[in-house]
Amino acid sequence: MKVVVLTFDDGILSHLDFARPLLREYGFNATFFISGHFIEETRRKGFVKWDDLHKFHNEGFELGNHFNEHMIASEETDERAAAHIKWIEVKFASLGLPKPVSLSYPGFNRNAKTMEIARKMGYMYARGGCEKETSYHDYQEGAFGGGYDYAWDNQFNVPCSLFGKKFGHNEFVESLSKIKEREMGVYCIHGFTGDGHIGGALDEFSDISKEDFELCLDHLYVNDYKVIALRDAGNYCDFSIGNKQVEEYRKNFMEKYGQKYNDQFTRRMRGEE
Repeated sequence: MKVVVLTFDDGILSHLDFARPLLREYGFNATFFISGHFIEETRRKGFVKWDDLHKFHNEGFELGNHFNEHMIASEETDERAAAHIKWIEVKFASLGLPKPVSLSYPGFNRNAKTMEIARKMGYMYARGGCEKETSYHDYQEGAFGGGYDYAWDNQFNVPCSLFGKKFGHNEFVESLSKIKEREMGVYCIHGFTGDGHIGGALDEFSDISKEDFELCLDHLYVNDYKVIALRDAGNYCDFSIGNKQVEEYRKNFMEKYGQKYNDQFTRRMRGEE
C-alpha cells in the first residue's frame, strides 16, 4: 500500500476554508498542527479561531501540537519548551478536544533535548524537517526530505518534505517516486499563495498555489494512495521484513544518507551552520 501523510502547520485560515473541504471531497485525512500564539495574537490576520478547531475534529482530522509560542525550541530551557507544549494540551482540554498525540517543532528547530521532551510528555510522533536529504538552510523554500520508515526512523524526528517556492506539484510527483518500499511520504504545508498569513513576508517561501495543491491531491487520488493523519502511521507499517533484510536496509540507508544526515544535524545543533 502506498501511504502519504499530509500535515499543515500554524492554524492558517485557508486550512479551514480551503484545504479541509477539499480533503473531504477526496476522502483524505491529515494532521493540522496548532500554534496558540498565532490564534491569540490579535494583530495577526489569516488564522483560525479556537472554536474552528471543532470543525476539524468533528470531521475526523487530527489536531496536533505546534507549541503555544512559535519558538526556537532547541534554544529554550527544557522547562520553557515543555510549558509551551503543555499550554496547547490544557487549551485543547478546555475546548473539549483530546490531548494531541502528534507534535511538530516550530520552524523545524529541534535537537536531542526537544525530542526527549516529546517522548517524556507521551507523544507518539514528532515531525521534524527535511534534513534526511537536504540541509536545513537549503530547504527553506521547499524540498524533498526523504521517506519515513516507521520501523527504523526516529518517531520523534519524523522526516518530511516541505511545499514552497521550489517545491510544487511537479516536485511533489517526482518525490513520490523516491519513496522506498516500506516508507511513507510525510509532507508539510503552510499557507497558499496570497494568504498573507505572516503579513505576506513568507508567502513566496512557504506557500504554493491552490491550483498546484489540488493537482497534488488529484495525483494521489488517481494513483490510489492512502492519505492519512500522522497519528495513524502505525496502522500502515509493514513489520513482515526479516532480520537479514533489516541489516541490508540499514546498511544501504547509512551508506547513502546516514553520515551526511548525522553530520549536518550535529553541526546545526552546535550552531555551526
